[in-house]
Amino acid sequence: MANDLGPGVKAPIKSKWFSRSYRSVSEAGEIQIIVAVLIVIFAIFIARFSWTLPDGETPTPLTNSAERAFYDMRAYYSADMVEQEDRVGAVVFTDEALFDLQKRSPLPRDVIASALRALDAMQPKAIGIDILFDQPQEEDAELIETLRAMKTPTSVAYANIDTNEDDIKKQQQEYLEAFLAELEGSLAKPASIRLDGSFGSTRVWPAINPDLPPVLGRSMVGESGELVERFEGYEGAIDYRRSMFEDQANRDTEEVEDQISASLFAKSDIRLFVDMEPFVFDFMADQIKDKYVLIGGDVVDFDRKSVTFTSVDGERPAGIYVHAEMIAQMLDGNVMTQISSLVKWALAVLVVLTAVLIALLEWPARRLVPIML
Repeated sequence: MANDLGPGVKAPIKSKWFSRSYRSVSEAGEIQIIVAVLIVIFAIFIARFSWTLPDGETPTPLTNSAERAFYDMRAYYSADMVEQEDRVGAVVFTDEALFDLQKRSPLPRDVIASALRALDAMQPKAIGIDILFDQPQEEDAELIETLRAMKTPTSVAYANIDTNEDDIKKQQQEYLEAFLAELEGSLAKPASIRLDGSFGSTRVWPAINPDLPPVLGRSMVGESGELVERFEGYEGAIDYRRSMFEDQANRDTEEVEDQISASLFAKSDIRLFVDMEPFVFDFMADQIKDKYVLIGGDVVDFDRKSVTFTSVDGERPAGIYVHAEMIAQMLDGNVMTQISSLVKWALAVLVVLTAVLIALLEWPARRLVPIML
């Protein structure tokens, strides 16, 4: 059959596709077209606000859970595999330590004071205490005296009712503030231990609140004199990393017992720092000198956090290690770039219009799949 291009000349594929698409649209009824347009608009809205609704706080039904799952999976498998961190360490109360010390809550402050004196003599860059001193104890005078005498910049945990409602009550806050007031004029400064648990996991840095002191890690790095200008105002993603030792152990279970260090952050039992023998002091001083040291709990039933990796590997680390990751991220200068709202809108429109295009193409599946990918 002849056409506008002359006898025997086939119309270009592009022209044929356009003609078919135009015919399909023109043959649709007015109601069908209106419904189709509304569906496209709704699809663009969902694509743009798939995490939260426009208020930024309310989870988008259905898609929020899917977004979180895909984000966590991508973050886990694309995370940097690193050796054990040599700039940040943890001195912790373990379940065994609490059993041996015969005191679980509040944590024994004479032990904390003794550990602080030992650590101070080992010359770390900064010390951070992820323990709230929010109720009176007999050893408080000793602890305050120790903190006031510290030569190492020390950040002491702070929280209030407005931002940590589940962790502290009015009477506790009043005592905590009175305790911290005793440290004024010393190198011991308050630091917020608030973490962001939005949507069930700690994925991002806590929002900066002008009524709170700097978050623990930010305070420690700042007080040590390290440059953190790039992180001023930062509220983006926490750059979690994975330990190459743990990865190897998981792939070769026969070597699990041979893994001396399967943890990303070296941790030391706080009992080591009480009444230390000289040879123990010398050994530990080599491990602590010029490090950022966090003191806190690593027990099975307290302060465990769901993080970006939890939905993949099932692990819920202690909060102290989340603060440690934030310190390491600052030291690496790894600011995760925020995607602008304009780019999000552009990508949402692109994805939905691509879906519309595929719907109009009358091609077999084998030709559509590459375009969909």
